[in-house]
Amino acid sequence: MTSNPAPVPRGAREPQSRVSDFPGGMHVRATWGSSGQAAAIFALSEQGGVLIDHGALGAGADGDPDRLCRMELRVETPAGA
Repeated sequence: MTSNPAPVPRGAREPQSRVSDFPGGMHVRATWGSSGQAAAIFALSEQGGVLIDHGALGAGADGDPDRLCRMELRVETPAGA
């Protein structure tokens, strides 16, 4: 994360989270938040698995991914995360 965190927009909601279970033992959890809420999103992260940051979005997007809306998607199967 950056040393100077992005400001959270006025009126932004707390980070949201949804969980879904699927046949075969697949478990999916998505957590998302507004611009500037990266620290809050990743504070809710579970240990294990691999974190891949797809923050580089290309032309016109802010170069600092923490200034953008952030989402974490965790998928677990019987074989692991």
